[in-house]
Amino acid sequence: MEKGWAKLLFAQFIVVMADESQSTHVGGCSTDGMMRLMKSLEKQYNVNLFDRMTLTFLVKGKAEMLPYEQVQYALDKGYINEDTLMFNNIATTKKEILESWLVPLKYSWLAGRVQLPMVNN
Repeated sequence: MEKGWAKLLFAQFIVVMADESQSTHVGGCSTDGMMRLMKSLEKQYNVNLFDRMTLTFLVKGKAEMLPYEQVQYALDKGYINEDTLMFNNIATTKKEILESWLVPLKYSWLAGRVQLPMVNN
């Protein structure tokens, strides 16, 4: 990776990374500039990039967004299940994105906040 990298993933997520291994440190000014750019994109495209109450799941190969308050309904109706992959947007490093960005709902932070359907084996 060069000093910086950015890409739109799953037609849903703007992922921006900086390589700090070359003694390049991302400071407050860089972060502020990135936030201004993201806020500008929000206005330009009329989207909300920072809605923490919307969760995203990988359903049939596509990123599908659900408001937090509708997750239990989606579980109850079988739209998602405990094995549905959930985007773990608390990942903050390249390693975390590569290893734990997509996790089954049953292993995510959300598992303790919803009632997972009982599975008969």
